[in-house]
Amino acid sequence: MPAINRPVMVKSLLVQLLGVVSSAIATIVGLHWLGALLAVAVFGLWCGALGARIVTSG
Repeated sequence: MPAINRPVMVKSLLVQLLGVVSSAIATIVGLHWLGALLAVAVFGLWCGALGARIVTSG
């Protein structure tokens, strides 16, 4: 069983929360499709940055 890196997990959850908040704001103003796009983009950028850090430190 791999060890859990808690700081990375917490940051990942915070970025997911940022995606949810941006999606909620876009939904409130009537642009639901934009909210979904923003949420996916924010989390995708975070995962890409995290992956790049793992590869370069690796």
